[in-house]
Amino acid sequence: MPRGVKGSGKPAGPRQDAQAGKKAASGSGNTAPAETAGRKPRKAYPSREERIALADARIERLARQNDARRAQVGKAEAALDARRAALAKGMEELESAKAKKERLLSSAEKAPRTRRSPEELKALRVENVAKARAAKKMTAKEPKPKLSAEEIRAKRVENAAKARAAKKKAGEGPASK
Repeated sequence: MPRGVKGSGKPAGPRQDAQAGKKAASGSGNTAPAETAGRKPRKAYPSREERIALADARIERLARQNDARRAQVGKAEAALDARRAALAKGMEELESAKAKKERLLSSAEKAPRTRRSPEELKALRVENVAKARAAKKMTAKEPKPKLSAEEIRAKRVENAAKARAAKKKAGEGPASK
């Protein structure tokens, strides 16, 4: 038999006890003042000042909540920026690794480079030294032309005239006006 029914032998559950209390409280529908005395009195409607104070409190609470959310969004954006930077760096590393693999594959396809023997290297060095000495001798054999005293004086006068012309030209420019 179900619980809470007379004669079942099982104790009533908490829900059934609450339902039994409601039925007893409602009675036949006639509520007498004696029955309502046990209930809490109805809360009074707040006055205008109280409603303004409640609205101010709600505004303050919502403002704090929005500020906290803005801070969370800022932190999330900072973390997102860090992740974007890490992603960009990772992409660069990936491209570098792919390029390295391509270089290795292309070098694997080439013929291996043969090393020269020590005798060949010595012969190559001797040859290069001989070429360098020959080039040095060729430049040393060309004599520099010697100028006479008159030619030297003429060059000095020429250079001085050029310098005066350059100064005069600089003096006539818009900067001196």
